[in-house]
Amino acid sequence: MNVKKYIVIKTDFIGFHYWDNAPDKFGYLKSPHRHKFFVTVYKQVTGSDREIEFIDFKHQVTRYLRDFYEHKTFSLSCEHIAEDIMRFFDCDKVYVFEDDENGAMIVKDGVEEERIGPDTPKPKSPYYTRGEGRPV
Repeated sequence: MNVKKYIVIKTDFIGFHYWDNAPDKFGYLKSPHRHKFFVTVYKQVTGSDREIEFIDFKHQVTRYLRDFYEHKTFSLSCEHIAEDIMRFFDCDKVYVFEDDENGAMIVKDGVEEERIGPDTPKPKSPYYTRGEGRPV
């Protein structure tokens, strides 16, 4: 079976940002305003035995965000923050959301975005008995 594997971490931080070039319609965004930024990071791995321990990876990303963004004021968008994380940690996909409501997703070139919908067949797990939903 040919699959791509990723570790995924989620973290957050409090920051204040502003948009210097906001159009008049959104003029209030030119002033610093507070958000809780929610961050999700995907990093590709090749094996199934934690070549990168996601607990350590989460601590590294969280420490980076605390050092450079937490409780600071900056003129960066969610896209800018996601690009910074992607470059620094060589990640494949990064989401940054303001207050877990609106935000941005960036995906490294060559990484395919998952297409999952209601008609997508669900994979059968060898770890569960057929139809019983209990571990084997």
